[in-house]
Amino acid sequence: MLLVTVGIVAGGVGFAVAHALAILAYVGYRSPRRSPARSTIAVAFPLLMTLGTCALLWSASKPWAIGMFVLLSSSMAASALLSRFPIWLSGLGAMVFVLSDALFFADLALFGGSGKLGWLTWACYATGYALVARGAMHVEADPQS
Repeated sequence: MLLVTVGIVAGGVGFAVAHALAILAYVGYRSPRRSPARSTIAVAFPLLMTLGTCALLWSASKPWAIGMFVLLSSSMAASALLSRFPIWLSGLGAMVFVLSDALFFADLALFGGSGKLGWLTWACYATGYALVARGAMHVEADPQS
């Protein structure tokens, strides 16, 4: 939201700080039970989202490096997937939230930032945020306590 309201630099700083704090929070609640599939998705998701976003920006002659914001947000989603928070709330919600970031950059690349994907971007943002918030209310018990 800050990227749209206060600009790319101030919004980018706020974006980076918020996602770094979220990663730290999720890492603090790591799940001791991780399936190979969950771990694979947690590695593949940031790579694929970042490469796809940067490639789309590059192909549209936009500064591809701004797509690296998606690396930070998708890393947050990966840490949510590996946390003790419910995967179908926090994990999926974080992934939908990242989709809103990717759509923001897709709008920039494909439509010059016209907002044509705005309705879908904001729908993913709100849905992802709501799922993450709901998931934050339920953490699996720590097996070591």
